[in-house]
Amino acid sequence: MPDFSYCKLEIFVPASHFSAVQTALAESDAGHIGAYDQCLSYSPVTSFWRPLAGTHPYLGAENTLCQAEEFKVEVTCRMLLLSFGQLKSFSERMFL
Repeated sequence: MPDFSYCKLEIFVPASHFSAVQTALAESDAGHIGAYDQCLSYSPVTSFWRPLAGTHPYLGAENTLCQAEEFKVEVTCRMLLLSFGQLKSFSERMFL
């Protein structure tokens, strides 16, 4: 199996939360590529999802197909960040 040192994350987020996600990713050192940091891209998308039983969705209702305009954020991060939990702390800041 190849030794991957980087991975790409795709995060779907309401436009109203984009700035907070961008800041949290930068604080986690995601998007650090060579001599550049805070590298990411985003684009508007139409997302669909259905929250299953027992969920507490930010948008939508349980067992109902939902649709919303969001941003798809793409960022490269070092696998080491995932290994040491830095991105876990990112997700805790954003979603708990």
